[in-house]
Amino acid sequence: MSFQAYLDNIEAKTGKTPQQFIDEAEKKGFGKATKSGEIIQWLASDYDLGRGHAMALVHVIKNGAKISDSHVNSGKTHSDPSNKLKLDGKDTLLYIGDPATSALTVIGVTKPSQLTQFTERELLALHGVGPKAIRLLKEAGIKLKED
Repeated sequence: MSFQAYLDNIEAKTGKTPQQFIDEAEKKGFGKATKSGEIIQWLASDYDLGRGHAMALVHVIKNGAKISDSHVNSGKTHSDPSNKLKLDGKDTLLYIGDPATSALTVIGVTKPSQLTQFTERELLALHGVGPKAIRLLKEAGIKLKED
């Protein structure tokens, strides 16, 4: 299961985005210096999360959205299409680079479900969207409109 899938499953189970967990952890005084066990205990008692899912949240609480490049398209158990995790919820755009994300925002695309109305050719015509952005979207399972 990818790192992002762990976070998405936590959101499905609890109804809270990773960012909401980060915000709540900060209010509790948890941060980079907090021992992982303290955070795991809180997540287990308040949200009934197991160790694996809790450790995914421990990472983002202590380190933010960035994960090691060794996880990007590694083909291994925790392989992810990007080294930046989505913390604002499942229905937010995958990080595909600042220029591409900005280009999509300009045309009103803020959710993956909105991309189904565009073809690959239409997206590539946007200033800032290149082949890498299209590849990342496809690797994330986003279906574009057929030409």
